Order: sequence, then structure tokens, then C-alpha cells
Amino acid sequence: MMQLLRWMSHLELSGSHFSERDIGRLMPEPALAISINGDKEFNNQHKNENIMKSKNRMLKWLALLFVLVASTIGTWAQGPTGLTQSGDHTVCFGETKHYGVNLTANSTYAWTITSLTGGANGTWVGGINNANLVGITWTSDGTTVGTAKLELFETNNSGGCSVLVSLTVTVLPQLTAPIINASQTICYNSVPTGLTIPTLPTGGNNSFTYQWQNSPNGTSGWTDISGATSSTYAPPALTATTYYQVVVTATGAQSCGIVPPSNVVTITVLPQLTAPAIASSQTICYNAVPSGLTMPTLPTGGNGTYTYQWQSSADGTTGWTDISGATSSTYAPPSLTATTYYHVISTATGTEACGIMPTSNVVSITVLPQLTAPVIASSQTICYNTVPTGLTTPTLPTGGNGTYTYQWQSSADGTTGWTDISGATSSTYAPPALTATTYYHLIATATGAQTCGIMPTSNVVTITVNPLPTPLITGTDPICGGDAETYSTPSVAGVTYTWTVVGGTFTGQGTNQITVTWNTTLVVTSGSVSVEETIGSSGCKATDTKNIVVNPKPTTTTIYHD
Repeated sequence: MMQLLRWMSHLELSGSHFSERDIGRLMPEPALAISINGDKEFNNQHKNENIMKSKNRMLKWLALLFVLVASTIGTWAQGPTGLTQSGDHTVCFGETKHYGVNLTANSTYAWTITSLTGGANGTWVGGINNANLVGITWTSDGTTVGTAKLELFETNNSGGCSVLVSLTVTVLPQLTAPIINASQTICYNSVPTGLTIPTLPTGGNNSFTYQWQNSPNGTSGWTDISGATSSTYAPPALTATTYYQVVVTATGAQSCGIVPPSNVVTITVLPQLTAPAIASSQTICYNAVPSGLTMPTLPTGGNGTYTYQWQSSADGTTGWTDISGATSSTYAPPSLTATTYYHVISTATGTEACGIMPTSNVVSITVLPQLTAPVIASSQTICYNTVPTGLTTPTLPTGGNGTYTYQWQSSADGTTGWTDISGATSSTYAPPALTATTYYHLIATATGAQTCGIMPTSNVVTITVNPLPTPLITGTDPICGGDAETYSTPSVAGVTYTWTVVGGTFTGQGTNQITVTWNTTLVVTSGSVSVEETIGSSGCKATDTKNIVVNPKPTTTTIYHD
């Protein structure tokens, strides 16, 4: 038996199959096969027949022993507790695997790793490679599939016998995250350029699934995007800045853990374009300069840079026209003589102009009508100390706010010395009887928020006062009844005379002198002579009356004698 054990010391586990002569016919191949490295010579080259027979018998016993050994090896191949696999296998980059054999008393163990391809190699867990159980963290160049050979050399220290066991380990490439692109800036509610993966994930079995995710801040709140499971993704129109990444999962027998997430790309959504607000509508007087227009609420959105163009319109709806040079955020209109409407067009500039900016609100500068003087009526000619026709305002003042106060004034010469007429504050005026030519005008004053300056004074009307004639009758007074007397008034060119006599008859009507024959009276009576003089050019009249005392004459008509 000891001889057989010494014989077995020349056996080696090769990791392939039993290959020594006919032994392979005596038992099936185990997982870890055994091969014979050499033979044991006995008796220093004695080749006699007895020795050969003895050797043959030993070989037969050895065959039986192999059956027993194979049975033992089959039990050993099940491995230590927890290690159930054997043979060549595949691992992931960076994966730690545990290897071992059943602990045999008095055995020592020496493990080695030989890199075959792709830089595959391993690191001993805890630096231990001389126990029946070891751990190895496998690595490679990380980019290609690598292979390495793991060998165990076990030596039985009691008999000096050893066995060499090996297997091949395939190391899959390291998992690398995909790289997606590209971050971009878009306008509000526009569709961004589709996202792609120019650098696909690698490693593991090189088989992957994809899931795109988005987040409102790029840090938290990552959410799967329904249906976005390919290597590209077309985002919809966006109204808020959104962050994207793709989560890749390695598939297959060796998924090799979690693929690092891709980089994060940002789709920056520029704010929505909002129109500026300008200020402010106002009412001004005719030909006045309005307050400057400002922009208390600037436009927003897009890249945040804008150009400006102020426009004006006569009706606020059509006919908008660019105002030359009005390209800043404020505008100072010139003096205006008509109501004018203004707005400003803002244009977003930059790479993302983001379409047409809504136009600002419209402000109106209402121009009050020009102040126009009232027209009063009317000039007239009157006679001395008569009441003229009342003065009126057939054309009232206009302009400004349309409300006015009035003050009539008079002047002796129509140029200077204009004096307010007390109480004459309506749009009409009734002058009193005049004894001298007088001039009148009307001052209208616009009232309200916009008085709009001084109203032009009305026209001037003249009330011409013509003089009265100055008749003065001269003639005899008293007179005697029945007498004829002459009465006259000074002769004035252009004057007509109308005489009236009470108490007598006369001749000379129409002239400046008449002859009156007084009636005979028995008692003292009163008579009169009147003349009405009329100035032909003005029609002005005046009357003078001379009262006459008519005395009776004696009644004697006959002279009697004796």
C-alpha cells in the first residue's frame, strides 16, 4: 500500500482529463482530470520477469485505486461550503470572486494568476494567495475582453506529493457611462434639438437597455420619461429649463452591476417674451410739448437684450409709422397740434431671438383744440344818450377743455384804457344809454386742468354815438292875437326841420324859419312854436319848443266921432 501511495505521488491534476494509458478506459472523466507526469522506477533498472509481473500487478491495483481516487475527487470537486461552481468562467471588471479547494491536512497551497489577453489580472483579497480559500478582484485594461489563467499548486507536506489545478477566467470590459449631447438654449415653448448618445456605453456583455430621465434642477427629482428607451430622445416643446440624463442597464448573464449614469445635459429655456409697458396717456394743450414717454415695465424673455422702435399713429389702430431716431427705452415727443397715439416695438436680439415680441400697450396724447377767440356782435350807431342793441356772442370760443369764463370790457378809443365792466360776465351784454362812442370786446378764459394759456380776445365792436341837433327857436314873445310873427332856428346843413305851432297858423314848413299868424283871442292865451331838427346823416333828432303868450287885442274896430 505504501508503494502504491508513493506511486501516486507522481500523479498530477491537470484540469483536463485522465490520460495515462488504459486508465482512461477504467473510469469516466472527472471535472478535474488527473495526468501522470512520470513513472517510478523500482530496483534501479532490474528488468527481470518477476519484477515486470510485480509491476503489472501493481498497475492493476493502481487501476482499482484510481476508481477510489476518482470517487474522492468527485466529492472534492463539489468544493468547500458555499463554492458550488467549477471550471472556466466569466467575471465582470472589478468583480471579486472566491476560489477554494477542500482543506487537506498537512497541505500547503500556492495560487498564481497569469495574464493571457487584454491585460486581465487579479488582486488577492487581503493579500492572501497561500490558503485553500482565496478571494480575487479581477481587472483588465477595461476596454476589451481579457483572459487570465488561475492555477493552484497544492503540496502534501507529509509525502512531498503535489498537484496542479488550473482554470481560465474571462474578464469582461469595465462598464463605462454613455456620453449624451448636447446642452442647448431654446426659446420658450419651442422644440429642442433631439438628444443623442455619441459615445455609447461599453463594458460587460456590451448589451444594454436605455431609460431617459428628466429633472427640474439636474440634481434631484429624476423621473423616467415614458417610452424614452432608445439611444436617442426627442424632447417635446419646453416651457421651463429641463435637465436630462440616460440611465443605461447592462443586460446578459453578467450584467456587471450598474452602469454609471450618463452626463447631464441642460436644455435652458429662455423666459417667455413679454411686452413692455409704456407710460403714460395724457392730455395737453394745442401745440404744447407733452411729458416724455417712459417704459416703467421693460420687456422680458429671450436673451434679455432688446432693440426698441417707437411708432406713432393718428388713430391708434392703423397707420403706425416708425419715428426716426426713437430707438431707446424712452421717447420725448415734440409739440403736438393733433391727438397722437404711441407704442413701442421691442425686438429680442441674440442667437435666440425667440420670435416676435408682443407690442407694448398704446398711450394716447390727447391734444385739446386750439383756443379760438369768440366773435361778438355787433357794431352799431346810435344817437346821443340812447340805449344800443344788446351785444351777443354768435361765435362762442373754442379749444382747451371747452369751458370758459367771460368778462366784457369797454374802451373810449378801442385801443387803450380797456376796463372791465362790472357784472358783465356772461356771453351777452346790454350796454346802457350812451352819450359817447364806446368800444367793446369780450375776454374769454379757458378753465379746467388745461387752461391752455391765454385765450385770444374777441373782436372789437364799436357803438358809435352820433350827436343830436341843437335847435333853438327865436322870435317874438309875447305877441298879440292876430299878429304875424317870424320864428327861426339856426340853419345847419344836412338838417331837416319840422315845425309845429299851437295857437296859430304858419308858413315856411321845412325851413329853418316860419311866419306864424296868431289866432285872435279875447283873453290871454298860451301858444307854442316847436321845431324838430333831424340830422339827415344819422337820423338823430332834437326838438325845441318856445311857449308864446298871446295877448288879446282891444276889440275896438271903429272910431266913432261926433
